[in-house]
Amino acid sequence: TLSISPGIFIMFFIYHSDEYDKEPVWLLATCFILGAINLHFDVDILEFVFSYINVENNFLRVGGEALTVSITEEMLKFIVVFLIIFPNKSFDEPFDGIVYSVFVGMGFATAENITYVLQGSSSVAFFRMLTAVPAHFAFAVIMGYYLGKAKTCKLGKKWFYVFLSLFVPGIWLGGVATLGVAILFARMAIIEHLEASPFKNKS
Repeated sequence: TLSISPGIFIMFFIYHSDEYDKEPVWLLATCFILGAINLHFDVDILEFVFSYINVENNFLRVGGEALTVSITEEMLKFIVVFLIIFPNKSFDEPFDGIVYSVFVGMGFATAENITYVLQGSSSVAFFRMLTAVPAHFAFAVIMGYYLGKAKTCKLGKKWFYVFLSLFVPGIWLGGVATLGVAILFARMAIIEHLEASPFKNKS
């Protein structure tokens, strides 16, 4: 329950925050499933990369591995949202970027949680509920914020926002110390894109 409920709560929250033009449930389910499948690719990629990391200094080794994990996770989530969901006609307002990114992120986080809990204990699930899951949520919102702007802006700025959707979350992948800032940004991103919905005045 501890491993699954945080992701479900966050998806429920973000789905009902989409006030003006809700996304198809089948497409959201696809995002969640693809996010969960990403964990399998993440493990395979990391095993390959770590086999080439041979640093004697433990601090540098652990730091390099942590950075590699963060970059790989964000890249895999980005690939799903940008290559598979971004072209879909249902992606038709800025807030959609946040919705789809969060569902992909929660699919990954939930699968990761279940894996950790099966290997550990309830204390692991509780710790991740307070740290890893909010981090996945906040970084997914930030990524989705910029993808939402890329989808709805003028063509000249599209690739600039696509770049920011990867670069800006990357700035905050340093650890838990930045989580509060990321959550604050996530909150502002949600509010801004809801206000920008072309369907707002039709509801």
